[in-house]
Amino acid sequence: MGSGYDDAVTLACFVQRFKHYLGAILVVSPDPTQLCEMLSDALEIKTVYPIKRYWNLLAHAYLETQRDPDKFRSLDHAHGLLYDRHGSGQAFPILPRRV
Repeated sequence: MGSGYDDAVTLACFVQRFKHYLGAILVVSPDPTQLCEMLSDALEIKTVYPIKRYWNLLAHAYLETQRDPDKFRSLDHAHGLLYDRHGSGQAFPILPRRV
């Protein structure tokens, strides 16, 4: 999590919007523990869950599993293969490549 003014404003807006939210809140980050604890305390809820993944890889893995469901065993499998192949800093196109 950053330390700037924008982060503080974003956090305040998020907390205001989701205070006492009854559903689950998923935090996708390579190291989500601190943010999960902060959100759980600020929101006064216990349904903040960490997902220790890279959001860019997870989003692309999801799109790939929708495009070709037989290619991967699971979303986690797709994320792992993408991480092994590209690392964590890869940006992926939204649209499939034209051949």
